[in-house]
Amino acid sequence: MNGKFHIKINGNAKLLVQILTRIDYLSGYLRTLEQENKFCSYFPTEDIYVLLRGYDPHYRELLFNIYELVLHNAAGSLMESPGFSERTAVKSCSSL
Repeated sequence: MNGKFHIKINGNAKLLVQILTRIDYLSGYLRTLEQENKFCSYFPTEDIYVLLRGYDPHYRELLFNIYELVLHNAAGSLMESPGFSERTAVKSCSSL
């Protein structure tokens, strides 16, 4: 023998690899969703509803990412605050 191993993969093994790949994808998606929900939980629920109604009065019928809307508005509010500078923001983010 030359030290090489040959593994023959049949259809069932290929299916198993596909299933494991999908499970890994879903696991990553759920982790991201959990992080987005945690971020949104730092803001009062009523403030998020006000933001949603300001975005579109029919927001309940729309399909969009609430996290992105909250994040963009939070970043905008931060940049409008007195004493904000790019240097301060970089320092704050680098400590996360």
